[in-house]
Amino acid sequence: HPEADVQLRPRFRGNRARARDPLRQPLRTRTRSAGAAAATVLPAAPNASFNVTKTADTNDGTCNADCSLREAISAANAAAGADSVIVPAGTYTLTLANGGGNNEDNNSNGDLDVNDATTITGAGSASTIIQAGTNSANGIDKVFAFNPICISAVTSSISNLTVRFGRNTQPSGAADFSFTGGGIDVCNTGAGGFTMSNVVVDQNTVLNGYGGGVNFDSFAANGTFSISGSTISNNQTTSTASIVKNGGGLNLFADQHNVNITNTTISGNTSAGEGGGVFVRHTNGGAVTISGSTISNNTAASRGGGVSNINLGASTLTINNDSVISSNVSQGLAGLAAEGGGIYSNANSTTTINEVTITNNAANGVGAPEQ
Repeated sequence: HPEADVQLRPRFRGNRARARDPLRQPLRTRTRSAGAAAATVLPAAPNASFNVTKTADTNDGTCNADCSLREAISAANAAAGADSVIVPAGTYTLTLANGGGNNEDNNSNGDLDVNDATTITGAGSASTIIQAGTNSANGIDKVFAFNPICISAVTSSISNLTVRFGRNTQPSGAADFSFTGGGIDVCNTGAGGFTMSNVVVDQNTVLNGYGGGVNFDSFAANGTFSISGSTISNNQTTSTASIVKNGGGLNLFADQHNVNITNTTISGNTSAGEGGGVFVRHTNGGAVTISGSTISNNTAASRGGGVSNINLGASTLTINNDSVISSNVSQGLAGLAAEGGGIYSNANSTTTINEVTITNNAANGVGAPEQ
C-alpha cells in the first residue's frame, strides 16, 4: 500500500477548503497558571546537592538526614541557582494525592514539580524507579512536571532512572495545562532547556490530553531539549472524545525550540489521535532531529503510526543516521484518516529522511479518507 510506510502530503497552490481536525493542537500561544515570576535561570554548575535518603513520599518541608524525593526537589526549588538531586537505588512511589483531584504546581502533592534549575540523577534505569502508583491503573498523577508554571526560562536535566505508572486524569482544556504529559511534562520559555539521558519512560497514560509518555512544550522559546540513550515505551493517550490526544510516546508541541533525539528507542506506544510514537508540531521554527534511533511497534488511531509531523512555518524534522522506523500502524479508527503507517508529513511540513530503514509499517485504511 503506498501509504503504509511514508505518507508525504503534497503542497498545493491556490485555496483548498478543509474541515478543521479536532485531533490536532489548536494554534495558540502557550500560557500557564498564575504564579510569581522567577528570575531567568541559565545553565550552571550545581550550587547545592540534595541527597534522597528514603523511598517514602513525605513532605515535612525539610531535606536533612530524613529526606524524601519530594522534599529534595522542594529544597532544590527553594535554593538559589542550579542544584542537584541525587536519587539512590530504590523504588519511589508517589502517594500524596492531589486534594480533590485538583492540580497544584508547588510540589506539595500529586506529581513532582521541578520549578528551578535542577539536575536529577539516579543510580541507573534498572535501579532507581520513580512511579506514580504500583501499576499502570492506579497512578495518582503524572510523575514529573518540569517548569509547570512556565513563565521563565529554566534549564533542568534528568538521568539514569525509570519513570513509570503516571496516570494523568486532569480535565482537557484546563487553564494550567495540567492535562499534558503522563510520565514527564516539560514547558519552557526563552533560552530554557531540558536534557533527558539514560531514562526509561514506561507505562504512563494521559486520559484527557496529549503526550502519553513525554510532553515537550514551549512559548517564545529558543532553547534546546535533548533525549539520548533512553527508552520511551508502552505509554498511551486514551480519550475517545474529540480533543487533542496526540503523541502516545512523545509529543512535541512548541513555539520554536530545538529538539535532539539520539540513540533512543520509542516503542509499543499508542495514541488515540496522531503520532503513535512521536507527534511533532512546532509553530514558528526550530529543528527536530531524530538520529540513530528506533521507532517501532507504535500505533495511532489516526495518521502517523510511528511519526506524525505537522510542523508549521520554518520548523523542520530530520530523521537520519541509521534510524529505524518499523512495524508501526496507522489504524484509521472511528472515521479517522489512516495515512503514513511509518511516517506522516503534511503539506506545510519539511521532513528530511536520510540513511533510514523504513519497513513493515501499515496504514489499515478502515476509517474515512482525509477530507
